Amino acid sequence: MYRPRSPTSISSLEKMFLRRDATFVEDFLDLWTLQNIIALGKVNKRLHQICQLYARMRWNMMDLLGHYFSNPHRFMYMLQEEQHVLFGPAIYSFFDRRPFQHWPMDVCIHVGSMEQFIHWLKDEGFDYVDGPPGVASFETAILGELIRTPDVKMKSTGERNSSEEDRAAWGPYIFGKDTPHAIRIKIYVVRCEPYRHILSLRATGLMNYVARGYVVSLFPKSTFILKRSFISRQDDARHSFQFHNEHFWLEYSKGTFNVETIGLTHKPYENVEIGRRFVGDAQCWIIPIRLSEEDEFVYEEEGPSFEVLDWTSATTRTDSFLRIGEPEIWSLYAMQPPYSKIETVLLKGDVPLIIFLFDKWEPREIYSLGKANKCLYSIVRYYTLERWNVEAFIGRFTQRPFAMLDLLAEGDGIIFGPAVTKFFDRSLRRPSTIDICIHGKLLEKILSLLEREGYTYGGWNKKTINLEHYLWSKYAQTPTYDLRSSGERNHSESHRSAWGPYEFTRSTKDESRRINLHVVRCDPYRHILSMHSTGLMNIIGWNRAISLFPSSTFIYRRSFISAQDAIPAKQHHSDYKLWFDNYAASSGISIVGLTHKLFDHAETGQRFIGDQYCWIIPCTSEKECQAVQRKLNNLGGLSFEVLDWRSGTTRAESYLRIGEPRIWRFLNILSDNGTGVADGAN
Repeated sequence: MYRPRSPTSISSLEKMFLRRDATFVEDFLDLWTLQNIIALGKVNKRLHQICQLYARMRWNMMDLLGHYFSNPHRFMYMLQEEQHVLFGPAIYSFFDRRPFQHWPMDVCIHVGSMEQFIHWLKDEGFDYVDGPPGVASFETAILGELIRTPDVKMKSTGERNSSEEDRAAWGPYIFGKDTPHAIRIKIYVVRCEPYRHILSLRATGLMNYVARGYVVSLFPKSTFILKRSFISRQDDARHSFQFHNEHFWLEYSKGTFNVETIGLTHKPYENVEIGRRFVGDAQCWIIPIRLSEEDEFVYEEEGPSFEVLDWTSATTRTDSFLRIGEPEIWSLYAMQPPYSKIETVLLKGDVPLIIFLFDKWEPREIYSLGKANKCLYSIVRYYTLERWNVEAFIGRFTQRPFAMLDLLAEGDGIIFGPAVTKFFDRSLRRPSTIDICIHGKLLEKILSLLEREGYTYGGWNKKTINLEHYLWSKYAQTPTYDLRSSGERNHSESHRSAWGPYEFTRSTKDESRRINLHVVRCDPYRHILSMHSTGLMNIIGWNRAISLFPSSTFIYRRSFISAQDAIPAKQHHSDYKLWFDNYAASSGISIVGLTHKLFDHAETGQRFIGDQYCWIIPCTSEKECQAVQRKLNNLGGLSFEVLDWRSGTTRAESYLRIGEPRIWRFLNILSDNGTGVADGAN
């Protein structure tokens, strides 16, 4: 006969826990998943208390603070009074029951708390270790940021400050102190409330922090149980940050943390923490820093509110699954009139679909679509930032792409060649070679940069010559009248031809990279203008990618021959020209020589680099692009003139003549008159 169990009986599992010490409980439950531990704690009061004991030992905030700070109680007081926030991989590891000791601690502070925080750093024994290039101290860096920031941008509330740019942090500024564990902390300084910076991070898996006496995870079930991190961008503009910063460390270390980063997709996910939210709601995990014996892990106070919407609301950004913002703002926006069919397809499709679809379109069709409305403009802008990413392109060849770009901009150096042409034509996949053209005045600096980046000279004579000495000896042997830097006095293609290319290589266990260095005596851009045809005239310089004949080359698929001399010059038989002949044949580009046929949309007339005919792709923001455009408009030294065959100045095989402004046009007028006097001069 069945007899029910006595209420006082103890299961075998309970007996095991009760007979062993706390260390065994901690080690044993460390092997369990969080789902199983939570389920175990719901069985009865006894097991609930055992799970509570485990939670107190495993998530002991004083252990974490004590590792980084010699006086954790004082730092806890600062968290309460100054509203500092701790976040980053150390806090994630703390929640995920992983060792946090080898990670630096990320600290986000408001700019108004600077003075007290600097005093605390000195008392703790931290010294400034590293920060942005050229900054000698933490105080100097922040002073420089304050000087550069307009008063209108010094905002403190997120309601009036919804853009990611305004919530972005200055930093990181790295501090360390000499201990056996080499403690490091990374300081981020913001103008908004620090917790709002956490809400503007790139993905939900990053939104775990310590503030005001509590450890908080805003999306715990997705992050730590289901191992998902949903992208939740607020703006379409690309992050102007390095890949290894506070926005990307989780994705970069996904092999360590085993978390999937999820962007825009129409795949449904259950148990996503969406809706009207506040810090401390039922979907959060909250751990009080000071925990008494009677305390449970509960947080009854209603904290700052926010709203989380998924892609079905049609308010998410192009690469995002979620949208996080102020309550009711975006949900009301979602109630606006429905989208068109093309908008619906693009918004519900994932990023690879957008890339695949637009790759099949011609550039003029893509830009026409972007002019339809703001929504389609945002989608098109995201595509252009993904497909034409100058920083990522240069980053394949150097660990510090902006250092190379800044150096080339300083000496008017230029990156050109097959990789740049394919970059504009959207056919570039995994480039392994780029060509750099410099004037001799930049030689020493560029060689030093290549050496720092791990490149070595790989020419056939590398064992017998020192390249720097060899090039300087070539300069010494060149007649003075050939060492010309001004194109106005340097018309012939032979004077604009380059020495080289000199091959530099860098190999790793995964792949190799090659940089071909070309050295000229004229301004480098003038060497580009002397190329065999216009389809070759695509460059990266002055911190942006520029195509001089984009409409002809990439829309109408024509490259006009533009030889300057009747005698074939070196560049007419260069590897670049031979490569382009093959590339044009395979990609449907017609190479147009002398013909009596007239072609519409040929970019002729008095030109300058950066004019309305050019395509300009900046490395940074759109605002900077506009500033660059204004700067280029004022650079008269970068001007040139393009004349077609009707001018009577083109060479035998050429459709165009490219030269100094007004020179060849006036030469044609003089030859027509035969008197040496232009028409109308009398």
